[in-house]
This record gives sequence, structure tokens and C-alpha cells, in this order.
Amino acid sequence: MRKSLLIVALSAFMATASAGSPVVGQEAAHGISSVRDVEAVYGTRAQAEIMERLLRSKVATVLPEVMRRAGADVWIVRNTDGPIYLSLLPADVDGHVAEWWPFIVVHDRGAEAGVERTGARFDDLAGIVRASAPDKIVINNGFSDEHRAELARRIGATYAERLTSDSDLAIW
Repeated sequence: MRKSLLIVALSAFMATASAGSPVVGQEAAHGISSVRDVEAVYGTRAQAEIMERLLRSKVATVLPEVMRRAGADVWIVRNTDGPIYLSLLPADVDGHVAEWWPFIVVHDRGAEAGVERTGARFDDLAGIVRASAPDKIVINNGFSDEHRAELARRIGATYAERLTSDSDLAIW
């Protein structure tokens, strides 16, 4: 069902594009009157700046709310978590990933301080978790059973009891 809807949507887009019709919803906001109006398309740096602004806004507003609804104080995302991981990474001025870390640790520091994203290696996770003193630690599906067990061993029994997988954060 999803695949057929995607094919229909792409077919409609291609038909519109080949006819030189206006790009719906973008002509007023971005000065693009048709898909052939290449002068109005933003360059790579401008696109990266827009995406970075959107990411900062999303991290400042949406992410804390989602984490608080899930009751998560710390969220550990592994680089094998695909779109979730990529949505948390800042880009450089050319739109490329600025730094690629094996893990991103998101710590909700409270309503006033907001969330903090930290790139980390596996060896760094235990120290970051203990320094955060979280009540609930959420890890994503990118953790193998071995990695989860090793993380639990490194953070100690007190924090290991607070480890959970939570699909509520996957909506991020």
C-alpha cells in the first residue's frame, strides 16, 4: 500500500515537473515559479544553513517535549539507528555531517537548561551517563544485546536498572 502511494505521488510530481508547472507551496515562500526556475534554488551552503537552523529549533523545542513525555532523562542513539541518528547531527557550511560519532547522547537538563547533545564513543558512555545521574536511560534499537550488556556492566547496577528501550522516542 505504501509503495503504491509513493509511486502515485512520484508519478504526479514527475508529470508536474515535466510540464513546468508551479511547485505547489513553494512559489510564494521561495520565489520558485516552476521546477525549471533554477536561479531561485538555494545553493548548498544556504540549504545547510536552513537545515541547521531547523535542527537547532527542533532540538530546542520538539526534542525536550518528546523526551519528557517518554520520561527519558538520557537518550543514547547509536549511529546504526539511521534517520534518527542523522536527524540529531549538525552539518557544516557545505551541508555535510560536521562530526560523525558512534553514539549521540542526549541529556535533558531540565526546562530552563534544555537538552544537550554530545557525540561519544562507547568508552565515553559510562562517564557521561554517571555524570548525568539520570532516572531513565533510553537506548535505541541500534544496540546489540552484547553492547547493552557491556554498557550495563560499565555504568553499574544502579544505572543499569534504569536502562530501557523506548519506541516513543522513535517519533523524533
